[in-house]
Amino acid sequence: MAQCIVKTFDIFPYVVDKHDNIWKYTNAGYFLKVSPWESGKDRRVNRFEIEELIKKGKLIQYTAKPKLFEKLNKRWDNATHDWMHNDDIFQVALPNKNGKDFYKAPLHKFSHKYKDAQGITHEYFSEYRIVFFNGNIYWATPYHYWPQVQLYEFLSEDKEPEQKLNDYFRWTKGYHLRPIYSSKRGTYI
Repeated sequence: MAQCIVKTFDIFPYVVDKHDNIWKYTNAGYFLKVSPWESGKDRRVNRFEIEELIKKGKLIQYTAKPKLFEKLNKRWDNATHDWMHNDDIFQVALPNKNGKDFYKAPLHKFSHKYKDAQGITHEYFSEYRIVFFNGNIYWATPYHYWPQVQLYEFLSEDKEPEQKLNDYFRWTKGYHLRPIYSSKRGTYI
């Protein structure tokens, strides 16, 4: 069997096995599993172990391309996930076929006030939902039309995401987003 060549991880940061498990190379010098993983398990893999598996043809390298992200979304869309935090068990179920699980998550509204040119105070609200997407928790809000959704970093339920001009946010399709159920509260958060 011919040995495969290891390409630079700066250009090909993703590796995929025959079961569509996906790892991403990090700036810390190791690979991190980004496809579904078991809670509490170490997701890190040593770079040299990955290189050996590539050479043996057991892993294929990828760049960050839409086909890779389709593969990653498909894996997460077919996985449940649960974890414990602050004596509460949080659960994410498999998505419904209608693709609108996003709307099960309650709206979180943040009030904003401003004065117009005449000095009259007006109030408006920014609205977000807390969602689970590919192993992470985000604030999410639809943008222009369904299913286009913007994702923002989630810090806590009482902290609105900052939307500065250069802030980082992600785009995704809403049918990849799932509500998070809190066992302690008996409802979605």
